[in-house]
Amino acid sequence: MSTRAIAVLREVSLTLDLSRPVGLTWGLFHLPDDEVYTIVRDLMTALAPGSYTVLTHSTDVVTGPAMREAVR
Repeated sequence: MSTRAIAVLREVSLTLDLSRPVGLTWGLFHLPDDEVYTIVRDLMTALAPGSYTVLTHSTDVVTGPAMREAVR
């Protein structure tokens, strides 16, 4: 299991009962594709059946300068 997935699971398990289905929403920022695939696979394998995950990633395509400013 990837060290990032382990860190995420450790943090969320402080609040959520991971033996039950959960919904996990999180953002991915500046990670290589192969690492993202590994993290998502590891998280979904570790979560209880019936769990869902939602991923988000920032983009400046829609708001351009405003998003770039917010990221800085």
